Amino acid sequence: MTANFIPNCPITLHDTKNTKFVWGPDLGSLKGKTTRQKSPQIRMENNSIPIQVMQQYKDVTLSADVMKVNGIPFLMIISRHITFGTAGKLDNMNNTHIIKHFKAVSGAYAPYNGGIQQALGYLAAVGFISPDDAAAEIAKRTISFSAGQNAVVIVDEDLTDLEALNPAFAGLKQYRHATADDLLLLASSTVIGTTVGGNPQLINGVTVPLADNWVLTPQEQMVIQVATDSYNATMATIAGSNPNIALFDFYNLGIEAVSGIVFDDYTMNGKLVTGGIFSLDGVHTTARGYALIANYVLAAMDSEFGSNFTSATNGLAKAGDYPTNYSAMLR
Repeated sequence: MTANFIPNCPITLHDTKNTKFVWGPDLGSLKGKTTRQKSPQIRMENNSIPIQVMQQYKDVTLSADVMKVNGIPFLMIISRHITFGTAGKLDNMNNTHIIKHFKAVSGAYAPYNGGIQQALGYLAAVGFISPDDAAAEIAKRTISFSAGQNAVVIVDEDLTDLEALNPAFAGLKQYRHATADDLLLLASSTVIGTTVGGNPQLINGVTVPLADNWVLTPQEQMVIQVATDSYNATMATIAGSNPNIALFDFYNLGIEAVSGIVFDDYTMNGKLVTGGIFSLDGVHTTARGYALIANYVLAAMDSEFGSNFTSATNGLAKAGDYPTNYSAMLR
């Protein structure tokens, strides 16, 4: 433009200078011309959490995700209660490596675990519980995850209700990992691992403890056993006092099913799917299971009333006449 290489151009050099002043430099021409300085190295320091923070913030929801910056993966972790976050560069995207980094920041669960230790330690110090009981409950209630398989986190209403004991213990819920002594309901398999409200950070059984209605703890199993024994004793008393009633002990049949029951050419047990007694809902029996029960009922009638179902020709159901599996065409 200065050398007048554009014929009949109404735009003057002065116009160009005014345009640059109004609109700024040509950003497109600057691409690739700037240099990026090396970022300073992040210093990592571990500090104890102040007691004031511990008392106010004991219930922390931690959200984690892998995000990429210029193609470099970072493990980003943000709390949803105390507003802080962490970032750690990932050398690769292998699950083992991600878990390693996740464990490095698992101290974010310290408010809950630390709160449990302080609360139960205090209760032991004032004589509310023994030091041994406090130590046992601390070990039971501490939540931690490691590489590999981990037990789901559950709500156990039989744990000490710390919130009810002292307002300073607010937020210390009755959480713990499930153990082999707990019985998870069959239907819980449809809940464990699902998200709450579609939030990928809120996972039932992991970041959100499994509700009490999905688990039978040992204490709850004991309550059920006492009620079952009482109910069975009442039925036995009623049947024994009435000559017109034959009693069939279905409870003991269930116990026998644990080790296996021979029914004609089949050995049936209480295992789901493969046992042959229970159907896929885990409650009702299969057709063959009902046939087995019917034979036991007929035997009880023979014993009580002197009938001969068990000895009569074709008096009992035959296992081979009753299937345990059905064609998908019956849906």
